[in-house]
Amino acid sequence: MFDSSGVKLLLVQAEPVLAELISFRLELLGYQVELTESGSEAITSMQ
Repeated sequence: MFDSSGVKLLLVQAEPVLAELISFRLELLGYQVELTESGSEAITSMQ
């Protein structure tokens, strides 16, 4: 089985409720999740 602990994900989702739900599920699986609402925010956060 894949060990997801320490793996960082960047989640781009404009709908806040959906973003929180997805983020919560991913964190339960051990991922570290950073949320952004748009592609431009995602690019900025990666720089």
